This record gives sequence, C-alpha cells and structure tokens, in this order.
Amino acid sequence: MKNQRLFIVLWIVIIVSFHFCCVSPMKDNPAKGKICIGTSGRMSVPSNREHHYQNLRDRYTNCTYVDGNLELTWLK
Repeated sequence: MKNQRLFIVLWIVIIVSFHFCCVSPMKDNPAKGKICIGTSGRMSVPSNREHHYQNLRDRYTNCTYVDGNLELTWLK
C-alpha cells in the first residue's frame, strides 16, 4: 500500500515536472503577438480626416489582437 502511494506520487511529480519543463504555454496561445488597445470614440466626427487615419494606422498596424472596439470609421 505504501509503495503504491509512493509510485503514484512519483508519477504525478514526473508529469508535472515534464509539463513545466518541456511544454511552453505560449506555443499554443492564439493571442500571442501584438495586443492593441481599442477605442471608445462612439462614432464621433474627426476634425481632420488625415490625422484621424494616421492615428488609426499607427494604433492598429501589426496587431494580432484588439482589446476593445476596432474603430474603422471615416476612412474613405
């Protein structure tokens, strides 16, 4: 009985050690990459469309995930 418990505990330690040692949690993470902050503009009218476009372009370039609203307004 004591040997059986020791065997089970040993297997648990081996499995947990292997998980932390050899399995990277970032390998299968779909959200890895550049995370960008969304907007809360609520459809406001920009005073300068070119400046507005540059702000949106700078904000979302190379984003893999947008946390919040993805604003694509007044782009012509």
